[in-house]
Amino acid sequence: MVELTKEALRATLPRAFNPDHVVVVGASNRSSNAGLAFVRALRAARYPGRLSVVNRNAENVLGATGYVDLRDLPSVPDLAILAVPAPLVPEAIEAAAAAGITTVHCFSGGFAERADLASVALQRKVIEVANDAGVVLIGPNCMGIYRPVSGLAFRADQPMLAGNVGLVSQSGGVAIAAVHQLAARGIGISTAVSFGNAAQLGAGAIATAVAGELGQGVIGLYVESANEPDLMDQLGSLAQDRRVVLCVGPGSAMGRSASARHTGAPGGPWREPDAFPAGVTVVESVEAFVGALAWFSGDPCPPGPPPASVFVTISGGYGVLAASELERAGVDLVEPSPATRATIEAAAPGGLAVANNPVDLGVSYLSRKVVARTLAALRQDPGVDLTIFHLVWDHLIDVDAAAPGYADNYLSLVAEHANAGTDTAVYFPRLTDNMSENDARRRLRERGVRVFENVSEVAAALSTQ
Repeated sequence: MVELTKEALRATLPRAFNPDHVVVVGASNRSSNAGLAFVRALRAARYPGRLSVVNRNAENVLGATGYVDLRDLPSVPDLAILAVPAPLVPEAIEAAAAAGITTVHCFSGGFAERADLASVALQRKVIEVANDAGVVLIGPNCMGIYRPVSGLAFRADQPMLAGNVGLVSQSGGVAIAAVHQLAARGIGISTAVSFGNAAQLGAGAIATAVAGELGQGVIGLYVESANEPDLMDQLGSLAQDRRVVLCVGPGSAMGRSASARHTGAPGGPWREPDAFPAGVTVVESVEAFVGALAWFSGDPCPPGPPPASVFVTISGGYGVLAASELERAGVDLVEPSPATRATIEAAAPGGLAVANNPVDLGVSYLSRKVVARTLAALRQDPGVDLTIFHLVWDHLIDVDAAAPGYADNYLSLVAEHANAGTDTAVYFPRLTDNMSENDARRRLRERGVRVFENVSEVAAALSTQ
């Protein structure tokens, strides 16, 4: 892998992230055509600029004007997407350079990930051609750029929700999953780049460019190879003024073998988590990755001391399991002060509440008065930084059936606590997929509450806070 200079990247990639003209090379109207899928995605994303296609018949595709040769285009594109057979990629890069195009995203696969000598040699040829031509190459074997504010997408079903999260992923599938799962939480993306085989540009270089579009937001990276020479230095620089979440790929011999077949990544061994730069949160699953990004999107500043946390639940069993998982992850679980415990115990009729950590309210959980007093006591406890509140929707709507408006008022109570001077995370397990449950999550998020569907997400987000 050969890195371009930082100066070249600063001058080139911003144009590709905010293009006035995009061309898809290899697009046709054949239903199985990969280029057609990119044109369809850009149309669905309402890309506002000029969209052109190049194919052997100068065939128009979904309203995009067709040309036989890149040199025939009426203006120089800021981004070329290559969806051509692998053997044609070097020639296509040369043609792009001759037309004045400086950034090429190569979707095509069939390179080092195939692990045969001819395919590895072809990837080396691609690198050589791109470097000699001064072309910035994203890929090959990748999905490319997703940027809602610019109308860029690589799938027609992607939610176009802009926000303060940057994504850099060696896997297109991980990028797609993260975009959808974050959008379901009401969290949007600034820029996402799927970079595949990283033939020329590695994760660190792309992340630095993405950070330039991001400002102070959080940036997440999914990386399968630990062999980028200065990756740790680049991550350390990024983490100086923003949150950085790193999802490491192959954690086993089988994983390293799979990564070699996926992106041609050599999959060298990763360092132990405590050897990563300060401020970098390291996770090892998509769920934990999304959870950490969701958490830090609401607090993108560089990390400070881990928050002193209390878990509030209706169920002793949930409390046991949650406390175990949170503590294993290194979350700082603290006991409420004696005064706080006394207030909670006095609020619950018949002494039914267990006011240690976890706080188990039992059936008193259904009393809004008890919950209000409990949350207020925790909010006023100087030793508690964070309340993790276990919201069990099926119990609330059961009461709501007899007392309409009860569930809405309960949600308002939780949101008011979250916005009254102490941090709050709501653990809202997905028990069903009914509209009222999804709507309840949306309303909490709209009021600034961070909502998570499993304890693992909360644990990942807090473990290296």
